[in-house]
Amino acid sequence: MRPQGILVHFQSMQMCMVWCIPFYKLKITRAQYGVYTLRANGRYISIHVEKEDAEAYLKRLLERKADSTTSFWG
Repeated sequence: MRPQGILVHFQSMQMCMVWCIPFYKLKITRAQYGVYTLRANGRYISIHVEKEDAEAYLKRLLERKADSTTSFWG
């Protein structure tokens, strides 16, 4: 988590990639129980959450996003 967004690290095959998402473009939706989708710039990644710690992290992420967007718009 960064001051103005997040960095999503993931690995596909043997390539490590990082997706930089600013908070003002980030959309988080809950598809079903334990499955969340992060969307930005017409792309998305689904996350399967199995632990309560991850739920708490997503809640903190939404709070930081709300704080960031209010400071961004004035």
